[in-house]
Amino acid sequence: MRLRKLLALVLAAVLLSALTVPGLAITGPAGETVVVSTQTLQTGPDETWSPASYNIDGYNYFKLRDVAMLLTGTAWQFGVTFDEASNAVILTTGEAYTPLGDELTAVGEPDQVVVSTQSVTLDGVEASLGGYNIDGYNYFKLRDLGQALDFAVDYDETAKAVSSRISLDRSRR
Repeated sequence: MRLRKLLALVLAAVLLSALTVPGLAITGPAGETVVVSTQTLQTGPDETWSPASYNIDGYNYFKLRDVAMLLTGTAWQFGVTFDEASNAVILTTGEAYTPLGDELTAVGEPDQVVVSTQSVTLDGVEASLGGYNIDGYNYFKLRDLGQALDFAVDYDETAKAVSSRISLDRSRR
């Protein structure tokens, strides 16, 4: 009987400590593993950023407004607006992004992860961008955004893991 009580206490302590350890993965709406990403973006030789991003089942998703902020003033800049009536995110190339004030801020473990139900239009045409709404913000794969908005995304294979970088190649334009 004592052994059972001891095992129950040990199990309870392990479970309680697991709930309080930061950096643990949570499960997304379809069973995806969602963790805070450690990826950085390199927008120039001496410009490295750590925008809000999550790794979802091995893919890095970046906050749309952070990417728009980083590209403002470049040939790939795009504006972001939201049309509440049509539940659509509207992207307009060539337009400077208008900041809301919470761009490029650190993120923690998400409270709510859902597949985004908002449509995305790019220059008036519906874009095929599957993403997630995480704590009220839209997150998309950087490669998908690059393909839609015509900017290159490269991965620094030599750096690997924590120090790996994604580079926006400005020479394409």
